[in-house]
Amino acid sequence: MKWTNKISLILIGFISLSSLMLSCKSNQPTKRYKNLSYLYKSELVAFHPKYHLHHSSPKNIELTTAIPLKDFYFLNQGNEKYTRLQIIYQLYNQKLNSSLDSGAVIVTVPYDSLRHNTRFTIDIPKKYPETAFLKLSIRELVSERTRVDYLQVNNINRFSSQNMAIYQKDKNGNKQLVLGRELLLNTPYTLEYSDTALWVRQGFPNYQAAPPPYYKVLKHQEKDSLQVFKLKNNAILWHQAQRWDIAQDSTFTNYYSIFAYDSLAQSHTPFALIQPLQYLLPLKDYKAILDSSNLKYALDAFWLNCAENSEQATHLLRFFYNRVELANRYFTNHKKGWLTDRGMIFIVLGAPDKVYKSAKQEQWIYVNKEKEEYIFDFYKRNTYSEEMELERLSTHKAIWDKAQKLWLSGRPFVY
Repeated sequence: MKWTNKISLILIGFISLSSLMLSCKSNQPTKRYKNLSYLYKSELVAFHPKYHLHHSSPKNIELTTAIPLKDFYFLNQGNEKYTRLQIIYQLYNQKLNSSLDSGAVIVTVPYDSLRHNTRFTIDIPKKYPETAFLKLSIRELVSERTRVDYLQVNNINRFSSQNMAIYQKDKNGNKQLVLGRELLLNTPYTLEYSDTALWVRQGFPNYQAAPPPYYKVLKHQEKDSLQVFKLKNNAILWHQAQRWDIAQDSTFTNYYSIFAYDSLAQSHTPFALIQPLQYLLPLKDYKAILDSSNLKYALDAFWLNCAENSEQATHLLRFFYNRVELANRYFTNHKKGWLTDRGMIFIVLGAPDKVYKSAKQEQWIYVNKEKEEYIFDFYKRNTYSEEMELERLSTHKAIWDKAQKLWLSGRPFVY
């Protein structure tokens, strides 16, 4: 049975955000409105939703949410199992200091053993001029667990992921919205968007990992494309290409990337598991592992050499690859999440203690036992995607070297 609710919101009163704003020091580049570090700490997050914002009409934006059923606590009532969610949204201006709109609804989620997740769609009136932040609170009434997310709503330009929607047909032939940007090769998808035509660059995924945080990056380079062409609305995609860059014009100065893979499980091969080790190793040692005739043996040997025994090695590698998996979940954009600047810092240093966001910047702060802060600043490369670029500083080398040494001695880094 298809479970999709089209929900009309019940408007509730405006709520001020002044209590959420934090005082900030004048030497801080990012104004600190609210600490959002829980977004990158999976153990503090009750649910793991995927979202898609879509400008469905000039007057409304659709928010589609999918949440794994395994995240819920279900009640038994006769032959039925269900849970209830309270969905509250609050729309704020770009500075998060003025409320523009709000609404709430109760959603009943039935348990279905044949489905992996539940999804629902909310229509939100456009009551903002250009950009806004959507604060979305999802509360499971049975367990009283809550997740809060802040989503940026972009109404400035017609070219963004929020003006595109990718669909595939389910086993019953019904059109299903795809959430996320990882798709399967040789599977037909339909791309719908607002403009009459877009440019597409067919090619390969960018496998270049982020350079260390103290390196200066002079120029961004992309791999050669297979084909560049204009795309008409409702086009069928993803037959052979592994990466599709979608842009407004043929210069591809700004673009939105989507990926297609032979198998979404291919990230668990020995070769794929070795690649993130480049964040821990000197280039010479990393290449030696890649050049090994037996990648599985070389991978196991690396973790055993880091640890004192096989039990500690197993714990260490699970800890490391859990961070890699979370980096892919949180930061995949123009390339896989573990390859990005934020993914690199997250894998090696862990989740930050404080996170502050603005429309164009994200600041991560690590706090040690002495309450000393270490700061990483990330900036948006363009307004068309969520790609964030680290401000690389030579002063980052000391903390990076320390973190690498700890990992190689069998201990995950903790600031």
